[in-house]
Amino acid sequence: MSEELKKIVSLKKCSSYQSEALKQALDELLLPLGNWKGFVKPGETILLKINLLGPYPPERAVTTHPELVRAVARKVKEAGGKPIIADSPGGRDNQRRIGKILKTTGIEEVCESENVDFILLDQKVEKVKVTEIANPCYPYLEIGKEILEVDGIISLPKLKTHGFMKLTGAVKVLFGCIPGIKKAEYHLRVAERIDFAKLLIEILLKVKPRLSIMDGIIAMEGEGPSSGEPYPLNLLLASSDSVALDVIAAYVIGFNPEEVYTNAVAKELGFWKSLKEIEVTGEKLEEIKTTDFKLPQKDLFDSIPPALRHFLRNLTTAKPVLGYPERCTACLTCKENCPSKAITMKNNKPVFDYQKCIRCYCCHELCPEKALSLAYPFLSRIFGQH
Repeated sequence: MSEELKKIVSLKKCSSYQSEALKQALDELLLPLGNWKGFVKPGETILLKINLLGPYPPERAVTTHPELVRAVARKVKEAGGKPIIADSPGGRDNQRRIGKILKTTGIEEVCESENVDFILLDQKVEKVKVTEIANPCYPYLEIGKEILEVDGIISLPKLKTHGFMKLTGAVKVLFGCIPGIKKAEYHLRVAERIDFAKLLIEILLKVKPRLSIMDGIIAMEGEGPSSGEPYPLNLLLASSDSVALDVIAAYVIGFNPEEVYTNAVAKELGFWKSLKEIEVTGEKLEEIKTTDFKLPQKDLFDSIPPALRHFLRNLTTAKPVLGYPERCTACLTCKENCPSKAITMKNNKPVFDYQKCIRCYCCHELCPEKALSLAYPFLSRIFGQH
């Protein structure tokens, strides 16, 4: 991509996932970025990296909406490319679970009707050395091999809040390039939020998507990325710069962009300096900025000196709890996907060992029944309000 595209974020209002509305909105969205031919060349294989967290229907606003995936796949074809759809959902992946996820999210129907393959990024894995960042969290990353073999990548993140990173966007969605069984290991070994954000930036620099189109038509507010509530933001966002896209998305929903951990790390590394250097086109930023979007509470933990963090973790950081026991079906998803093995079952209900818990919120993120919630300690409730 040319240099001038790297700091442009295009915004387009869109209130429907209906086919014609999406087609027109996408064309207008891409026009300031050089149109589709700037991102897809004839004969190229283009991987559409979607957010496919778990078996959630589209109306829950957890995953990339299937109609947006369909519309982008068609645009890739029109430009002469061959689209494939790919992700590695959260949790332990097996054929039965993946089948349920594809069916429930609507992606199976898209693949069948549009004659597009779905690739599970757990099947073939490539080990790549990290060279772009000094003192990386990991010297090597294990990434789905197809990500590295295709001609180009277009990511299709869902605009959602996130209990751990604050925002799931164009950077966080790329964690799905890591094989399912490895995600828990990465969470365990890189437990601090800022360090985990640095890991995500390392993945971004290896994956290098050509374009990111963010699904904010129906976004998620509150306790995202799976237990929040749908919010009709009525907006599509796009950029060839994943960080710039997340900075603008964060601002639109009411964050100071630096509150989002990946944005903070990216700024420290020099990927952006201020909102002023990012050119926003299509819609006026101040006109679409929300004032009632429910954000996660601010976290006090990163302001504590490292030597005191273990001692003060319970006083400053939200912890996962069984907030809605009547919803729990004892499916064991939380227990099986806890990186630190901090969950046991008693009377068919999860019990948490908060001395082991690293506050990654994988259990909360992956609970299919929204039975878990985040309990904020007194200090966070007093000092962590937005």
